[in-house]
Amino acid sequence: MKVMADSMSRAKTLASAAYQKKLLAFYAKIHGPALMNSIHRSLHADNPKAQQLTAEAEAILNVRPDLRRVHLADGAETNWRLLSALDALRDNSAPPSIEIVDFFHACDHLKRGCDAIWGEGTPRGQAEFARLKVLLKEADDGAERILHCFKYHAGRLRANPRKRLRAELTYFRNQHSRMHY
Repeated sequence: MKVMADSMSRAKTLASAAYQKKLLAFYAKIHGPALMNSIHRSLHADNPKAQQLTAEAEAILNVRPDLRRVHLADGAETNWRLLSALDALRDNSAPPSIEIVDFFHACDHLKRGCDAIWGEGTPRGQAEFARLKVLLKEADDGAERILHCFKYHAGRLRANPRKRLRAELTYFRNQHSRMHY
């Protein structure tokens, strides 16, 4: 059962990564050939399906430039800088974009934090991960509450677990404003 769950998790992460690449290709396409070419090289957007998605999205935005853009990415700062730069090129009359961290990627970081606190594979760690995952998705202040939980436990851990938890604390500090699911 665990192997199947791990496979499902990996499939969701890969699907999310593929979607993010298509999304970036779409932004590149609507902002000009020079930008498009540089992003195509880095994202392999020469895929016919990605080109079709880009063309469809461009056609929609040509008809409805008032549509709000939704930026979906993992926590890498380079992704957010790129999306912000692309936003700066758009029409000022368009509504502001919404930034969202991919939920499955956020859950990977949540799992690492839980493993650092309660131990990898422990029943308590699994139960807390399940509880905090629901909290992250359902509560308006879920990310802030996870931050509070991680901060509390960081002061109680020693050496390596504390170091691992601090890495996840940094992730949640940097991304919590983009975690309104």
